[in-house]
Amino acid sequence: MKNNVLLPVINGIADVLKDVNAKAQIYIDTPPNVDSTTGGYFYVKPVNVTSENLLSDAVLLHAVFDVMYFPAESQLNNSVVLMDTLYGLNIALRHIYPADNVNGQYIKERMKKGQVLDSKIVDDVVHTTVRYDLYLDVEEKIELVRDVFFINE
Repeated sequence: MKNNVLLPVINGIADVLKDVNAKAQIYIDTPPNVDSTTGGYFYVKPVNVTSENLLSDAVLLHAVFDVMYFPAESQLNNSVVLMDTLYGLNIALRHIYPADNVNGQYIKERMKKGQVLDSKIVDDVVHTTVRYDLYLDVEEKIELVRDVFFINE
């Protein structure tokens, strides 16, 4: 079991973002001073995780991400390019393949469908809010709680 259930989803998001703009850097933490003249950059920010109990103590996690695109300086104030990027993100983020690094190999899981909750352009930054549903069975849930709270047996 992975001790981080969000990392494979973030890896899957990063894979599709590379298809949207191969030149752009992808950050999952607050970006340092970046040179946005090269092709812009993406910032993937987990914003909310809620859980829903299912039968037999299984859990359905709803993980919500804000995927932001900061355009290159040459694209600023170009509403056509920003709208094209917004549309491209809406299409690309609907289907991802979560992936994890297992023993040095990049292994993709089966496809996950994302639900785009909101898309907008604010101050020349493209924001797409998307939700992915993750199912955890009883053993995964117990192991995740132990990993998060460092509980050793």
